Amino acid sequence: MLKHLLRSSFLLLFLSIICISSKAQRQIGDYPFHYGFKIGYNLALERDYSSIPGNRTRTGSFGLWAEYGEPFFVQTGVQFFIQKRYFLNDTTHLAGMLETLYLQIPFGGGFNIPLNKQHALRLKAGGVYQQLLKVSINNVGYSMGNITKSHFNLFCGVGYRYHFVTLELNYLHFLRNFDTISPKSKEKYLEMALLFSF
Repeated sequence: MLKHLLRSSFLLLFLSIICISSKAQRQIGDYPFHYGFKIGYNLALERDYSSIPGNRTRTGSFGLWAEYGEPFFVQTGVQFFIQKRYFLNDTTHLAGMLETLYLQIPFGGGFNIPLNKQHALRLKAGGVYQQLLKVSINNVGYSMGNITKSHFNLFCGVGYRYHFVTLELNYLHFLRNFDTISPKSKEKYLEMALLFSF
């Protein structure tokens, strides 16, 4: 699933660059409405947050976004969030890998700080509604029945925009546990994302 995500993301990234090349000279503040494509990679800040001991987690996301306003803006979109989790091999649990796929709808707002006509710093915050779509076959006992299906997550972050490309660093904090029986810590991620606007 992760390889398919990467191939699809690079294809969409290539098509996005082609589509927006004609607007490469657009200056910051010229248009109050922006939309485009996003691709992101998340670094897990909590290693062990499920009822089964975890080893490491790799996650990524891709999707479409839209925002309105300058310098204050509101933003929303739709994206897919893929997680690949690896579990420890000990005397109680078998080693295993689990993939989950979620549909996310982010909503939030922020503020652009123009540095000149081509550069701007961005501050933003908001929430994300997340719905579980798929769970891979696994040997660690997880299924659609014992993974939390709906989440509301919070995020805040900073970004740097140059023409039609934005680089963002966001903190993601989940408000519910990964599974329905775990008393452990909530998931926390540091997201590195690229946004391309049309």
